[in-house]
Amino acid sequence: MADQPIVDLLDAPEPIALASALADEPHVAWLDAALPGGPQGRYSLIAARPSTILEAKGDRLLVGPPAAPREEKGDPFRALERLLAEWRTSAPGFPLPFAGGMVGYFGYDLAPWTEPVTLHAVDDLQVPDMFIGFYPAAVVYDHADRAAWLVHLPGKGGEEASKWLREVAGRRSKGPQTTPKRAVAEGTELSCNFTYDRYTAAIRRAKEYIAAGDIYQVNLSQRFQAPLQSDGFSLYNRLRTTNPAPFAAYLRHEDEVEVLSSSPERFLRMESDGLVETRPIKGTIARGATPEEDRRLADVLRASVKDRAELLMIVDLERNDLGKVCEFGTVRVPELGGPADLFALESYETVHHLVATVQGRLRAGQGPVDLLRATFPGGSITGAPKIRSMQIIDELEPTRRAVYTGSIGYISAHGRMDLNIAIRTLIVRGSEVFYQVGGGIVADSDPHAEYVETLHKGRGMAAALAEDLPAQLDALAGGVS
Repeated sequence: MADQPIVDLLDAPEPIALASALADEPHVAWLDAALPGGPQGRYSLIAARPSTILEAKGDRLLVGPPAAPREEKGDPFRALERLLAEWRTSAPGFPLPFAGGMVGYFGYDLAPWTEPVTLHAVDDLQVPDMFIGFYPAAVVYDHADRAAWLVHLPGKGGEEASKWLREVAGRRSKGPQTTPKRAVAEGTELSCNFTYDRYTAAIRRAKEYIAAGDIYQVNLSQRFQAPLQSDGFSLYNRLRTTNPAPFAAYLRHEDEVEVLSSSPERFLRMESDGLVETRPIKGTIARGATPEEDRRLADVLRASVKDRAELLMIVDLERNDLGKVCEFGTVRVPELGGPADLFALESYETVHHLVATVQGRLRAGQGPVDLLRATFPGGSITGAPKIRSMQIIDELEPTRRAVYTGSIGYISAHGRMDLNIAIRTLIVRGSEVFYQVGGGIVADSDPHAEYVETLHKGRGMAAALAEDLPAQLDALAGGVS
């Protein structure tokens, strides 16, 4: 167990400037409340130079110092639990959500370790299923109090890492990098792993499974890609402008993969006292061109019987998952603001969403990895029942999801955890960039409308690639019927 974490007020530049100064580090991690000001977007954290990494691909693990990790075979979640135990510290009353610890991603393709499913779809991206850095020091920004804090754990290299971060933060000469006007070349066209006909056919097949009683709903997605002419960090700077979100992130794993997320959805929050929360999103509608149209569309979403029913199904699934590890009787939809908390409206740059909150309290002896095993991947991006929905996803989607619909975030050494659902997320792999968008299919889904909804969800990411790319999506939406 690590010693007590240490926290100091830091005279730090804005997060974008500090992250820019660290952008060339091989394992930089920026969990970015790119939409601060609300209850879901108070803190950001920036870290680099982990003392330990954990990378997993199937049962092949790399564990240890980044320069010389050792190769192992085994269950990646067990390896994660072992490392977390080595870093664990007791810090009652610690004022910040992160005290040093784990930051990284859990890809959707970890699903066979948490559910009895086998993945058969083509794994063409070949990115790690999991990549975690263990950071003994980090800069934590409190956007509500407009303060920056330098935190570190004694031992594990915390003192050295803290000193180095303080020196980097003190270099005021290096501001944010210049962001290019385009991340892809003029004339670039997005390509997709589905055609319109194949995607709508997959929806119709999913509806046949629903009619047969296999499932109530399933999330089906399609993936877009383009050749990239900018670096990943510059692209992320564009993304956080075109599609700001409370659970955004930029992660770099050497030159192997960069993950750029503008997620609006919290997967799991766990407090050090065992309180847990999930906030599934189900129900999406495009923003209006005028304030009047925007309000009308928001009202349409609030009143949508289909979307409310879809969200209610996922709330039941999440309650069941949390019930595997929570105290009996504690799993509930909290009455924070009355019944609307089951169907709360949240608005983002390009879409409105319906969101629910489900809370519980972990049983004694259960920890963050137990919670992950019980709930991963999130039910909002699989469907219900979860296992059969995942089997159908594997059958109908032509390629593996990789990071998409997995999770990005942190597990602090003092027991707190916060993870997003990795939607609205770009993957940079070599000179290519990929993003994936999907939606929940239910019995009365209209295949064309579901296809168009995925295009709306991808507008912010397309705009990050180039201002003219959303017009391609509009043309796709208008060119089929």
